[in-house]
Amino acid sequence: MVQLVAAITRQSSHHISPVLGEIIPGILEGVQRDDEELREGALQALEALALRLPAEITSYLTEIVQAGLQLMKFDPVSQVPFHPEHLLNYAENYTVDDDEDEGMADADDDGDEGDDLDDECV
Repeated sequence: MVQLVAAITRQSSHHISPVLGEIIPGILEGVQRDDEELREGALQALEALALRLPAEITSYLTEIVQAGLQLMKFDPVSQVPFHPEHLLNYAENYTVDDDEDEGMADADDDGDEGDDLDDECV
């Protein structure tokens, strides 16, 4: 049903608009269930509704954002809650190899002055 709502919303959102009050609670309930495919479908349906019916869905945005934030904090692969600090730790440990970039720049230096396509993008 959730996928059907998303498909109808994408193709003909004006048909869904009159029954949003009946549809949204069911979709939000689907987001809370322990079924990854249902969660994914529910999020896609909510996204389609928000994009196609922005004025009509305004009264539900708080609940939709809360559901999205709750799922962003959950990592289904490791079953470990998401913490933004993990991204900062990753960024601190990531290093850039400047020598590699210089080597790539030298590889394009073929002496062909008529070939300025790559040089203009720099």
